[in-house]
Amino acid sequence: MSHQLTFADSEFSTKRRQTRKEIFLSRMEQILPWQNMTAVIEPFYPKAGNGRRPYPLETMLRIHCMQHWYMKASIRARVEHPFRIIKRQFGFVKARYKGLLKNDNQLAMLFTLANLFRVDQMIRQWERSQ
Repeated sequence: MSHQLTFADSEFSTKRRQTRKEIFLSRMEQILPWQNMTAVIEPFYPKAGNGRRPYPLETMLRIHCMQHWYMKASIRARVEHPFRIIKRQFGFVKARYKGLLKNDNQLAMLFTLANLFRVDQMIRQWERSQ
């Protein structure tokens, strides 16, 4: 049986309670001068060239601030960076973390490819040095 929408459901469907995280982030959105901060950083931020495109400045600034606000461990940040690089190299930009058990084989294959890629680079570098 499908769930039928009642008058009471339709009345309260738009009145969802905000979480503490949403309240905090909206407060930070109002308090911090994002445009001023990006204007100060922008001359020093890397520009798009021949290599990989850099992330948008405002996105990186927000991520950096959120890591400090929520005290993300530096170890976690160090671990997440290689994941992002590997996913970029092999086209897994949109990865699902909820179903990692389902994607276990795919993830193992991804890291195997990454290891082969790194070994190939090391062998070529070793051959050039000799």
